[in-house]
Amino acid sequence: MTPPTITALVASETQGIWFLNRATGLVLLALFTLSLVLGVLASSRRLPSWWPIFLGNELHRKISVFSMIFLGMHIVTAVADSFVDIDVVDVFVPFLTPYRPFWMALGTLATDLLIAVLVTTALRSRMSERAWRVVHALSYLMWPLALMHGLGIGTDTHSLAVLALNAVCVGLVVAAVVWRFVTADALGVGPRVVGIATTIAVTAGVALWLTVGPLASGWSEKAGTPSPANAQGPK
Repeated sequence: MTPPTITALVASETQGIWFLNRATGLVLLALFTLSLVLGVLASSRRLPSWWPIFLGNELHRKISVFSMIFLGMHIVTAVADSFVDIDVVDVFVPFLTPYRPFWMALGTLATDLLIAVLVTTALRSRMSERAWRVVHALSYLMWPLALMHGLGIGTDTHSLAVLALNAVCVGLVVAAVVWRFVTADALGVGPRVVGIATTIAVTAGVALWLTVGPLASGWSEKAGTPSPANAQGPK
């Protein structure tokens, strides 16, 4: 049996890092989705009587802990991947990396938001309630940023499993938002209809963009993949 070459071993290790990076990214999207859905539902005063009490602040805190663990793994594997030019600074400062800069920036902004929310939560006793709520409300931006980051930067976006996971996450969030509009007693019929219609229209727009963007041929170059990474990176 011919022993593997150094090149083959390096390629195998790099591919393993890439798979781990994508896996942690997808888990993060799932965690963000769960956190957002629970947050939307918890903001309603019309929860059904059978709704479990533990699906509240306690679960939200545990999701935050798990998110930080997977975010750390996601960052380490992104920096360790030798086929993409991403360093530690790129993780926290947007638009510096030459590798798919816009789509990488969306993930960077999501990371910065998560850190801001966790830090201000830890310092909540030293902040005004209004200031804390303003920062915490920004956490709702993490989900769309993480979603678009994953779809735009992922070289496996066309994979059926990845598409299915994204579709489930989008479906859960859309269902929660629509339900929130339907049950919002403070809103009139007009604002409810506009809110629901806007939610559906944005979702349809993302689906349309997906078909002409990441799922279409030539997306790697359009997304801003440098030539060396484009030729050698996992596909």
